[in-house]
Amino acid sequence: MYSGFSFSKVVIIQSLGADGDIPTGRLIAEYIEPVIKENEFDIPVEVIDCESPEEFIETLKELTAKAILGDCPLVHVDCHGDFEAGLSFSNGSDLEWQAVASALTSLNIATRFNLLAIFSACFGFYFTETMGITKPAPCWCLVAPCSAIKQDEILNNLRTFYEELFSTKDIGLSIQNLVNTELQHGAWICSLTEELFDRLTEDYLVKHCSKESGKLRLDEFMEKTKNKVTRKEMKVNFREQNRTRLFEYFDLYFSTRLVPENKSRFKKVRHRLATRIKTLKATKKYYL
Repeated sequence: MYSGFSFSKVVIIQSLGADGDIPTGRLIAEYIEPVIKENEFDIPVEVIDCESPEEFIETLKELTAKAILGDCPLVHVDCHGDFEAGLSFSNGSDLEWQAVASALTSLNIATRFNLLAIFSACFGFYFTETMGITKPAPCWCLVAPCSAIKQDEILNNLRTFYEELFSTKDIGLSIQNLVNTELQHGAWICSLTEELFDRLTEDYLVKHCSKESGKLRLDEFMEKTKNKVTRKEMKVNFREQNRTRLFEYFDLYFSTRLVPENKSRFKKVRHRLATRIKTLKATKKYYL
């Protein structure tokens, strides 16, 4: 399930208000440092205080430059969040989810698609709404709450998560236990990039490749071509384009040009896509 993940340090980017906020990021770091030493890992924990979106983006650029040289971080973002506004920083400014995704994409590629991003921010899971099959994935895996979350829940839950991660050395088990933790509101959600790609391609196939939706596109194309090609020829072209485009999206989403090893690493995802296309094609209800 968890394809080829590794990291060399934990980076907690903290941006919380001066009044009333518990410094959860720093407290988590202080808790897990002895856990890491006890389990004989040579993995540093770095806490970066960040006041604004500009500082956040600059921090990610610095992490990207280091990742290119092989220093691969697990990135934990500890701040406030809003399902519409995005991440909220201590100076009162917001960074919309799309801009957060754009800033993380370069880092994900620099880590060779090994970026685990943890958002201990209210509504942090809304970050996945920015992800689509027509652009590179901004992280290998996202773990975040889907609703409002209390600071004491963040503190207790993530202390346990990191303790299990470094004692069991099992990222899958650690994430699953975190996801199973009960919260007062909502839940922790894990979004693994290959699973999200499966859902996105299924949605694309059903919505955009069906004969029902294709008829409208055919009508538009036939009008544009002024009958220079037959409708039958256009249907053949549609089928070929739909199939080809989806595999092009696979290469784009998994950044196989920049990270060529992803072709092999995520070959099961590509195989599932090919199988799904074949299954839908057999129904004769799709241009595939």
